[in-house]
Amino acid sequence: MKIYAGKEDENISTRELVEQMVEPLENQAYILYFDNFYTSIDLLKSLRKKKIRCTGTLRRNRVKNPQLLNEFQKLQKGAMKFYTDHPDHDLTLLLWKDKKDVLILSNHRDNC
Repeated sequence: MKIYAGKEDENISTRELVEQMVEPLENQAYILYFDNFYTSIDLLKSLRKKKIRCTGTLRRNRVKNPQLLNEFQKLQKGAMKFYTDHPDHDLTLLLWKDKKDVLILSNHRDNC
């Protein structure tokens, strides 16, 4: 296992860093939870292929379909909406209207 010690000489993306750190967990029954610094669509799709389930809060600027964010305008406080990426159905996005808008992305669905 390589221990992350901050910025090093090599440029490594957040996604690559997380993939390196969770490599020993592949094909096992682990579920990971991330905050919005780490969560991205590409990372969760990649980890799903490696049989690693995960869920995390998502930053608005990482949503690839900005039309989904318009749905927040229609929601009342406390309301939720779910979306899945068709045709893969390997990711689920939850929009939750609270005092602030909350986005949660998950690849934790059925059998990985």
